Amino acid sequence: MNARSAAPRRRWAATLALALAVAGSGAALAAQGPVRYRDPVFGRVQRTNDLVYGQATDIPTGQTVDLKLDLYQPQGDTEAARPVLVFIHGGGFTGGDKSAGQRWAEEFARRGWVAASIGYRLRQGNVGSVGIPAAVSDARQAVRWLRGQAAAQRLDVGRVVVGGSSAGAITALYLAYTQLETGPDDAASAVAGVMDLWGALYGREGDMAAGEPPLVIVHGTEDTVVPYRYAEALRDRAQAVGLPFDFHPLEGVGHGSGETAQISAWTAEFLYPLLWPAAPTPTLGPTPAATDTATPPPASSPTATLAPATPTLAAPTGVPLPPAIYLPLALADARPDAPPAGATGVTPEELARYRAAAEYSASAQGDALVIAKGGRLVFEDYVGNVTADTPHMLASGTKSFGVALFALAAADGLWTLDERVADTIVEWRDDPRKARITLRHLLALSSGLEDAPEYTAGNTAGQDTYDLAINGSVARAEPGEACIYTAANFQALAALFERKTGGTDPARFLYDRLLGELGFRAAHMALWARDNQGHPQMAGGARFTAREWLNYGLLWRNGGAWNGRQLLDPELVRLAVTYDNPAFRGYGLTWWLNLDTTGTYDPAADQIPADARGDGSRLAANAPGDMYVAAGLAKQRLYVIPSADLVAVRFGHTLQDDAWSDHTLLGKMLGVP
Repeated sequence: MNARSAAPRRRWAATLALALAVAGSGAALAAQGPVRYRDPVFGRVQRTNDLVYGQATDIPTGQTVDLKLDLYQPQGDTEAARPVLVFIHGGGFTGGDKSAGQRWAEEFARRGWVAASIGYRLRQGNVGSVGIPAAVSDARQAVRWLRGQAAAQRLDVGRVVVGGSSAGAITALYLAYTQLETGPDDAASAVAGVMDLWGALYGREGDMAAGEPPLVIVHGTEDTVVPYRYAEALRDRAQAVGLPFDFHPLEGVGHGSGETAQISAWTAEFLYPLLWPAAPTPTLGPTPAATDTATPPPASSPTATLAPATPTLAAPTGVPLPPAIYLPLALADARPDAPPAGATGVTPEELARYRAAAEYSASAQGDALVIAKGGRLVFEDYVGNVTADTPHMLASGTKSFGVALFALAAADGLWTLDERVADTIVEWRDDPRKARITLRHLLALSSGLEDAPEYTAGNTAGQDTYDLAINGSVARAEPGEACIYTAANFQALAALFERKTGGTDPARFLYDRLLGELGFRAAHMALWARDNQGHPQMAGGARFTAREWLNYGLLWRNGGAWNGRQLLDPELVRLAVTYDNPAFRGYGLTWWLNLDTTGTYDPAADQIPADARGDGSRLAANAPGDMYVAAGLAKQRLYVIPSADLVAVRFGHTLQDDAWSDHTLLGKMLGVP
């Protein structure tokens, strides 16, 4: 149980029965006219950027950095004291920025709230022991700063709600229900409600106690980044202690949702009668005629002078995928989706090693380990809700499809490795560095490109990623001189492909020419993340089953051949996984290589994940030097080890770096120290 100030505990001494009554009154509430704080009543929102709310030490550098937020408020509002939403963006505690909170902040500002979308320290080190505490500390600073701005910004500091998505939701939950990063002024960072969008307390649900802030939980049932079971644990704990909660499982949805308007409405409708308990209880009956004015707030809130209500329509949550991209499901699902089963040549000792590796993976927040040896599926282990039929995010493991896209189109004569991108993407011709970038540079991460500052990996659905790659990216280094791990390389590659083909979708092309042949299902292709223009996220948007991804690895192990057919140029396959990259020997053409990188890694110029040099100069010193790997956030892995005739897929949701080691998993799987 947390040490909290008496005031927040008294305020939220509500019962579960009250929460259920609130949930049951949704239809009746909707029958009223628009009500300030619950419904959109303002048409325009004013934003103030980059307000400094505090300072903190950047742990890796030791430097003091400013912490900033963007403030959103209804334009023309004259209310004297308005409730506050503090929104915390996601990004795995390593990426993202406060602009990702804009869509949520605007939804609440249109309801008459003031919303603050905060930035916080990222990439501070180990996520569990350093990253989460740093984020929570910064969020507490933001809440305290907002309380200090009550008069200047006209804030109702008794009604501060904290919320966020993914890593931001984890931060919000830890702030509200644990003592992490608390101090003498903890009461000043106490909050009156929590909006949890696909977050978790990771086993600390027991810290939740009666009398603490009410909770809105929204979570996809197919989430494999922060598995759905963590949402169920929050729900069960809230119910056990009588803490008011509102639970919204998103059936069949993975990590995240574009349904901003609907989720915001759920949250506001649930919190409204709890934050303003003197609100009149509506009675069921005929819906009143529409009016042009909003229902005034209840007597317990300050008297408000409202701007005229402007009807607002929910913006589209994404661009529909072209139906022509996907084959009929009956045809797609009739194709084989796994390599031939059978443990030919696998000894009991090897199976024992695979079981030990699976146990280690599961202990490090693993979701699956699937292994093929000699071209045959010999071992599968799944954890929790993940099964052989569960499509799982590949995150940056998606990048390895980029070289397949190149190979297929090169075979058609579309392009060559050393062709200059600016020959087609003419916007790059006037930049002396971009003008010299070739396709080889894009595939080898040696273009020198740095992502546009506004690019947010966790919010690509709200961005035009092609435009950001072409016009927003920055050429920080000369082509060929630095390895910079960015999405811009892959989105520029996809944009180049579309321009050269007259608009052919690269994901459709991959499916029609390759992935469908390997048994990838059309239904899973439809899960590939896309931006607001419908462009596929080639840097990290794919979601497939472990067996499907395993098949892709087997294709590469077979030199680009499948069922007796040569699908990829064998010479290009060999080059991709042996390329002597002058910028960084540990990265070939879209694959991580297990080569000694001594002499080619420059920490002042290269920007690569720490895992790429997990054993100092190599990814894993105990694994064969011919191993190559596709890798993604939360320790998604596709290992191809030709000398061992072994291909393996590991899925996980591992956010704590100290819980995971490629060296350890591979050692157990291969039987080496």
